[in-house]
Amino acid sequence: AFAGGVTVGYSGTGVLIHVGGTMVARGSFYVGYATGSEGLLDVRAPGVNVGAGQTLFIGYSGRGVLEQRADLSADYLKIGGSTNVTSVATIYAGVTNTVKNSCNVGGYVIPVTGGGTEDKTGNGVLALRGGVLHIVETGLSERLFVGRQAESRGRIQGWGRISHPTSGTTNIRLVLGEGVI
Repeated sequence: AFAGGVTVGYSGTGVLIHVGGTMVARGSFYVGYATGSEGLLDVRAPGVNVGAGQTLFIGYSGRGVLEQRADLSADYLKIGGSTNVTSVATIYAGVTNTVKNSCNVGGYVIPVTGGGTEDKTGNGVLALRGGVLHIVETGLSERLFVGRQAESRGRIQGWGRISHPTSGTTNIRLVLGEGVI
């Protein structure tokens, strides 16, 4: 377990290939943090758990790439935080990406120091290759955002499943802005 967050590709190029043991981050997890940076997170076995209340950012201000071949969980999944590059998260067959609260593809909202939030525009792709995006939280509010802001571009493509919060749920609340599914 990491006592704090994890950053792959802080201001340059970073690669993290996770192949053994379960990795637990107790802070936010950034892949492609700063402008001009690139990060690759390759999750192979047995999985990654981003701590309670934390976010997995695939592309914050740089380009982030997730190659998910083992289970992964986070409270929030945010893909694509820059309009200069496109960040991509790929979920392969046989694995599940469990998101407790919400998933944003192409732009998202971030907290600001002193309180409140601000929009972070960006381009992102969620590529399903037989895998599952499982959104846990139930309720009436939106849980899946694709191309949230006017200048953002989001896309969900491929084949797989976006699973419902519970077996009795028939849909997931979606906000589709500048996005394509």
